[in-house]
Amino acid sequence: MKPNLSLIMPAIRHDKWLEVYRSITAAWSRSFELVIVGPYPPPEGLIQTGHVKYVEDWGSPARCQQRGFLASTGDYIGFALDDGLFVPSMLDRLFLYLQ
Repeated sequence: MKPNLSLIMPAIRHDKWLEVYRSITAAWSRSFELVIVGPYPPPEGLIQTGHVKYVEDWGSPARCQQRGFLASTGDYIGFALDDGLFVPSMLDRLFLYLQ
């Protein structure tokens, strides 16, 4: 099933990805996918959530964003940073403005 939201994350700081994922689940209550693009694969537990896609790429963050866009399937697309966290409920609130 197609997710409501795709978040593209060019990423190299793999030690922070689980925390970013948790912040997304606290900020968004609908279906989503997190598309991680970078040189290092995510931990197996993160892939097993069913909400994470991984695209291996050793290029620049700008290229990783473009490759993430091509892999995204959501109705809406946004960007995430691998060293930034989402505020609880804020993606839900932002989506209300889009409607």
